[in-house]
Amino acid sequence: MLFGGFLIGVPCLIVVRLFSNPSQIDAALLTIASFWFLYLGWFIAYGIVHFEDRYLMPVLPFSILSGLYVCRELLLRGPAMAKAKVNMR
Repeated sequence: MLFGGFLIGVPCLIVVRLFSNPSQIDAALLTIASFWFLYLGWFIAYGIVHFEDRYLMPVLPFSILSGLYVCRELLLRGPAMAKAKVNMR
């Protein structure tokens, strides 16, 4: 659940916040987004050579932290975010 929240939830959370209220993107979300890009970059860099689970150990704590953040945002603010009006121009 945490890893799914990290891998899929971070981009979804960014898109929802961008379309609902662009000024709502704060430092916490930018930090989590940087963890997401770090994880994907690390995965791609080592996946090109030869992928093994041990190569992901340096970035695993960042994905766990980001997954917890996304779960907190979805559980606490999820209903409020779903009710927000999205203006798609």
